[in-house]
Amino acid sequence: MTNIERFDEIMGAVADKELNILVGNGFSIAQNSKFENLSILDSSGILKDPILQKLYEYLRCHSVESLMFVIELMTELCTSLQEPAKVQLLSELELKRNELAMKFLGTFKELHPHDYTSVKEIIEPSRKLLLPFQHIFTTNYDLLLYWVFQTLPDITDGFNSIGNEYVFTGMYGGAKRRLWFLHGGLHLFNQGRTKCTSDGQYLLSKIIEKMKQEGVLPMLILGGTSETKQLQIKDSTYLNLAFQAFRTIQGFLVVLGSSFDRNDAHVWSCIFNNSRLDSIFVGIYKPEEPRGKQTIERVQELVKNTRFENSLKFFNVEELKLWSNEQSVPKAA
Repeated sequence: MTNIERFDEIMGAVADKELNILVGNGFSIAQNSKFENLSILDSSGILKDPILQKLYEYLRCHSVESLMFVIELMTELCTSLQEPAKVQLLSELELKRNELAMKFLGTFKELHPHDYTSVKEIIEPSRKLLLPFQHIFTTNYDLLLYWVFQTLPDITDGFNSIGNEYVFTGMYGGAKRRLWFLHGGLHLFNQGRTKCTSDGQYLLSKIIEKMKQEGVLPMLILGGTSETKQLQIKDSTYLNLAFQAFRTIQGFLVVLGSSFDRNDAHVWSCIFNNSRLDSIFVGIYKPEEPRGKQTIERVQELVKNTRFENSLKFFNVEELKLWSNEQSVPKAA
């Protein structure tokens, strides 16, 4: 039987060490359950498309990423077909992939809180949770963690004001804490070279306005497989630097809100192949239930035959109150 330890006891034992945290989608789901992949599919209208609905039903694609994976696999298979069928099918699959990405973005607009002012009353527990950490990484696209970041002292994301833009310079000015988005984010544009700021407007509204006026999309890594995501990551200097920082962290790492799926294998390899880390603490939501047990099994398989096999610890995420109330906050119009 897997031993589930108390988070406060784990943290108390390493309070004077270098601390890092990787924040996954469970962090956002704790604020609003509709941030879960299956809820996003239901809310988006994606499944009204007959082709995507068949993929969902017959192949059990229960997330945007799993649908992406199947479309990418079908695209590979189509390359072996003869003309003109190949051209027609490839064109149709590319349209479906783009449609899926756009609907995913549109659904985020509907689910997402307006701005920091919408969550500032419930943000305090998350702010306190993140205070001890020197390096904060996330695979999330949404802005919730970014807003918590803005409340933390002595922290930077490496973006600095140059002219009329905030540009990634990698200059941290000696800040104690640093934030990295490993898979991009709604506020990041131009392959992560620039970020969108609110300028007195609701940030999400500003992002949507930028998309419409300039015909650009945020930098989001939406590949269906780890291999596809890695190809997209290679195109961004910001993301390459983010992963370079992630794979060279030292001290202790807390993983919060991640399910350790195979389509993020590039993330897990950075963790379990890191010779500078002392230990890893993994948060599990409802560890006694089937889904929690599956996540524990995935982690145990990944850690097998690594230097962390005997030092890895699990804790129950339910101990942590990430948001000060469980009611949903106002969404973007």
